[in-house]
Amino acid sequence: MANLIIKPTSGGSLILQDEGGDAAVTVGTTGSTTLAGTANNLGTISSATTFPAGHIVKTVVAHKTDTTDINGATATGWFDISGMSASITPANGNKILVNVDLKVGAGNHQQGILMKVLRSIGGASYAEIDYRGNTSDSRSRVIAGFEESGQHATDISYIIYPLNGQFLDSPSTASAITYKVQFRIEHSGSYGFVNRTGNDANNANIPRGASSITLQEIQQ
Repeated sequence: MANLIIKPTSGGSLILQDEGGDAAVTVGTTGSTTLAGTANNLGTISSATTFPAGHIVKTVVAHKTDTTDINGATATGWFDISGMSASITPANGNKILVNVDLKVGAGNHQQGILMKVLRSIGGASYAEIDYRGNTSDSRSRVIAGFEESGQHATDISYIIYPLNGQFLDSPSTASAITYKVQFRIEHSGSYGFVNRTGNDANNANIPRGASSITLQEIQQ
């Protein structure tokens, strides 16, 4: 079947009329289209789109499938985790939903591992997110963590622990934002691992894990 082509004369517009003879649809010489009336008038279509409040505008995900090992005997404090950071640039006023899924393992003695998330706006220095435990004493303010001790402490070297956190951040900026995950070993001389157990023997009974950080821009 051949194409149906309707073409105006040079310099003219293509006009479809209603039953009263008035222009209902007009296609101008540059291809712009105008619809008559108000109820069905599309108006001017541009590349900018306004999403309704609560809509997910953008999603950024960073996956970590390799392992990270920290020896608490030679290193102390909070540690960045390679592969566990992600950046997103929101529209000003939009919020960021942050979802962290971190898998950790520990050594075969008294052990604790803590997790927190930090944020950098526009390349500035990192600051801790306010979503963390509320305490003014000696307890650590973190998003997640565990402490293992006592007679079953040796068993923890065969376990992968999930440390998770999800929160809605309000950065109030249109600059690029980077979120990163850190973890800390609670006892000197202990070992901490990401995506593996403390006992990482090469057999089918020993698991390896995967971790991720997901950022979603939420329209406000």
